[in-house]
Amino acid sequence: MDWHPFIVHYPVAFLTLSPLCDLAALCLRRKEWHHLAYGLIVLGALASCAAVLSGNAAADGHWEGPAAAEVSAHEDLATWTLLLALGIVLGRLPLHLRGGLRGWPLYGWIGTGAAVGILAILTGYFGGELVYVHGVGVGG
Repeated sequence: MDWHPFIVHYPVAFLTLSPLCDLAALCLRRKEWHHLAYGLIVLGALASCAAVLSGNAAADGHWEGPAAAEVSAHEDLATWTLLLALGIVLGRLPLHLRGGLRGWPLYGWIGTGAAVGILAILTGYFGGELVYVHGVGVGG
């Protein structure tokens, strides 16, 4: 069974909700919400690992043919999304451990998180095109 279609929604949701939660924390002055946002990016990075692994397994048999370039581009976007999400998880950890959830370091990580959220959405968009335009992974 191909688990990729079930897994891919989690990184998109977690990675886009994380910076939104951070922005809400800033606007509403709820410092503790930054911890929730960090938890969401951790979950998003873990879900991205599962999505990339399941996507690589699902891509077998699609590396040649009319949609090969699109499969490769989708895989590249997914890999960059995963790597940047892991970078945020590791880079932002000291802020949470030291309680430095203010100022430019936090704003920089929020901006980077927003970029990863956008990248996750783009990855999902191109994955959807693989299915709905090119018929990749559709039985029959």
